[in-house]
Amino acid sequence: MSFRFLKNVVINGKIECKTGLHIGGTEEGYEIGGMDNPVIKDKITGYPYIPGSSLKGKMRSLTEWALGKVTAKGEECKCASSKCPVCRIFGTSAAVESKEDEKRGPTRLVVRDIHVDVQKMTQDGYIKGGGFQFEIKTENSLNRITSAANPRPMERVPRGTCFDFEMIYSIYDMGDQGERDIENLDHVFSALKLVEASCLGGGGSRGSGEVRFIGKKARIKTLDDYRKEAEGVSAEPGTVIDLEEKDSLDKLRQYLRNVKREG
Repeated sequence: MSFRFLKNVVINGKIECKTGLHIGGTEEGYEIGGMDNPVIKDKITGYPYIPGSSLKGKMRSLTEWALGKVTAKGEECKCASSKCPVCRIFGTSAAVESKEDEKRGPTRLVVRDIHVDVQKMTQDGYIKGGGFQFEIKTENSLNRITSAANPRPMERVPRGTCFDFEMIYSIYDMGDQGERDIENLDHVFSALKLVEASCLGGGGSRGSGEVRFIGKKARIKTLDDYRKEAEGVSAEPGTVIDLEEKDSLDKLRQYLRNVKREG
């Protein structure tokens, strides 16, 4: 039996910071009076961004805890089973061996790096004179004996900042017409809700990193759509599903089952 790619679910939307967000970066060189804990920034624009690995890693970790997949040693799931939603959706290291590798197929979820919504942030005054307006949050750690304070400043992306996100979820026919992948979509959207209930980035237990995912939409792209694009043919936008509407996930699953196999 041969396995094959069927279609992609392209999920777009915005991430809105409900509190300050800190995803750590590094400073090239030492600067007197400089920031010890800067956020990660785009090297070209100097604007903050969220690495796709940060969001995907948080989604994976919370999904592992939700499904009871964290090992007794506190390690990530490495079972590599085709029946494991975590390994199937988020992938496993190439070093992990499994007799079921060929049945699991490629990692299903790709999360792009997430960049600032420049137009909105400029309109709202977060970007002025070409520079992004960060905030500094100063925290204190206390010596339990002397009560002496040890200040630690942390650079943050301020509350209200919006980012544009995109993730690609792939459907493969592994002898089941893609049914298992379609059902596993539940875990992707549950993971986004779990991130909202938890935090993103550092300092989450101290108030940072509360976010929400808004304006989520999904578009299905088949192999035929990609072939037309390669030939320079203007592809139809296809069906766009508003994931903010009631029962939208049921609608998306039903549409995925109804789209004919292409190729």
